[in-house]
Order: sequence, then C-alpha cells, then structure tokens
Amino acid sequence: MTENLSPGQTKELGFLLDDFAQRVQGTLYIVLASSDGLVKQSFGLDRNAADPLGAALSGMLSLAKSIAKYNKRPLGVRQIVTEYPDFNLFVSAAGSGSLIGVATERETDAAMVGYELNALVRSTAPHLSTAVRDDVAAVTDGP
Repeated sequence: MTENLSPGQTKELGFLLDDFAQRVQGTLYIVLASSDGLVKQSFGLDRNAADPLGAALSGMLSLAKSIAKYNKRPLGVRQIVTEYPDFNLFVSAAGSGSLIGVATERETDAAMVGYELNALVRSTAPHLSTAVRDDVAAVTDGP
C-alpha cells in the first residue's frame, strides 16, 4: 500500500500506484518523483527509503538522457531497465517534470512491466506531471 502522504501528494496518485502493483504481480516498490528527485508518492517503501531512492532515480534518468545525446538521432529516453541479482528496476519519465521507478521480483515478466508502466504513464501523464517551482530568488537577506 502507498505510504503516508506528504506535501504535494494526493490520494489519487496513491490509488494509481496501488492499482499498478495489483495488476503487476511481483511489484516490490514504486517511487513517483519530480525529475529532480523529490518524492511525490511511493508504494512499498517508507519515507526514509523512498527519499534517497527518488534522488538516485533522478540521477539515473539524467545520466541516460545525457548518453542519448551521443546517438546520431537523439530521441530521448523511453525507459531504463536495470537487472540486479534478485530484482529488476524500471525507470521512466512520467509526464512533464516527473519520473517513476518500479522494482519487481526477478521472475516478473519484464515485457509486461514495461507495457504496464508505459500504459500508466500514457493514460495519466497530466496527473503525474510536476509543475515548475517558482523562482527562489524572492528570498531576502534580512528583515
């Protein structure tokens, strides 16, 4: 089940992650974060684990985008799949300014995970998007 909500999180996003985990048997955890790594919602992880993972997922997606630029026809990054000894990790952009990471058991069908992740992002991208934050320059030095 999704973890406690923090500022900027909504029950609707939690429902989407819960639904994904029910459809994709073997889902271990899911992190939905802004593209700079701030966690918006998570499933299967407490906040202390989700926060650094959100930052790491952001770094993975940023690195993959940088590598894509070296292709003759850079078309961006669709999805990153990383295989670990006991789980697989899928990372994808999730609407404007957002990303999603899904970890599954090693035996879970990777093609099905990719399909379901793509379907989730396509059908709900406006709800997954993260608005650009206001400029912090309004902060002043003193009273």
